[in-house]
Amino acid sequence: MVIELQDTEPDLRSPSPGSVRRGPAEALRGRTVGKYVLEVEIGSGGMGRVYRARHASLGHPVAVKLCLDLTENAYRSVLREGRAMASLRDPHVVRVLDVEVEAGLGPYLVMELLEGESLQAVLARGPLPAERARRIALDLAFALRAAHAAALVHRDLKPGNVMVETTLRGEQAKVLDFGIVKALSSDAPSSIESVLAGTPLYMSPEQWRAEGITAQSDVWSFGVVLFEMLTGRLPFEAKSPWELCVLVNDGTARRVRTLDSTLDPALDALVADCLQRDPTARPTAAELVRRLGHETTAASGLPLRHRARAATWAGALLLTGLAAAWLARSREASPGVASSPSAAPAPGPPAPEVAPVVAAATVAASTPLPGAPLHEDRATPHRAHRAPTAMQSAALTPTAPPPATASTRRSGASLRPEDF
Repeated sequence: MVIELQDTEPDLRSPSPGSVRRGPAEALRGRTVGKYVLEVEIGSGGMGRVYRARHASLGHPVAVKLCLDLTENAYRSVLREGRAMASLRDPHVVRVLDVEVEAGLGPYLVMELLEGESLQAVLARGPLPAERARRIALDLAFALRAAHAAALVHRDLKPGNVMVETTLRGEQAKVLDFGIVKALSSDAPSSIESVLAGTPLYMSPEQWRAEGITAQSDVWSFGVVLFEMLTGRLPFEAKSPWELCVLVNDGTARRVRTLDSTLDPALDALVADCLQRDPTARPTAAELVRRLGHETTAASGLPLRHRARAATWAGALLLTGLAAAWLARSREASPGVASSPSAAPAPGPPAPEVAPVVAAATVAASTPLPGAPLHEDRATPHRAHRAPTAMQSAALTPTAPPPATASTRRSGASLRPEDF
């Protein structure tokens, strides 16, 4: 296959031209497509247009992507690949809710409507702080891992195909526009095999050569996106497709730290690994998740996502140890009662003192693991509060109970969040 490139200065951030023919967007506004009423166009790409729409009877908002004027092969491919995407369930990938065909228009995809802004719009304001770039990159790695596990390759990962949302749990990135996604398990030729698939600035060497495209092609694009998030620039800068093609296939990508020496060496090494010309030398999506999700700092040495949980459990163990120590000291301070020699039991070895650390470990062992339901088993009191035996009753005098506290009121119960 010969790829014909013009020696001009096109927009290298735009997708390669496909077989879509453009028409007036206003002509479709207000039209009912299946169960959905098209409201306003919110985007367009190499495979069609995306409209904000609403369900005709339920009223909830969705995004409808119309794949217009496709060839016969592309028509079948969109249906096959759209159904494959509909089976993909991952919070870091836009959900495909429906795939149908409309008479006179062709196939269309119904997707969840995302509220936020594209990563491209975010980067237009400049590079991101390293920690924010790492979090977004981790979301992208999760998305690629899910897609690759389902034998799907995106082939056009770029900032324009990433939506950044603000949720109750914080910022989250989602990958969208799987318009030229390729099903690796499919025996049928892809509808896009006859054209240059991808966006030039983010395409891997094998994409430029139109050779076997694998999941590692997405990893190359991921590396370019991460480079851009960290520096605001690109690993290869060219004025024409010809120059860019030569640089990607024969040159060496510059390192992140050559542009900013203060950046984390681990991120610099990760980007360099993603931009290896040999696809087999690049990490897998699962390795990206592992490396990004287990970044550590010299201060704690713990994975970032585990630090909050570790702090919570450290506080729980500290409170448990203090409560056990108070209980042990209050028992030692209880006075004994005088008893006749005939009633006194034979002397035996002194009872060993229970160290607070041991008591804390005992209580911690009965505490449920994170994610397990917290409950109280009132039918089985904690061992430390069982009724005393006859011998213990004779050896102890009745004492006034200690003042009721949160610890004494909840004796024998699993720790709850409100205890902290």
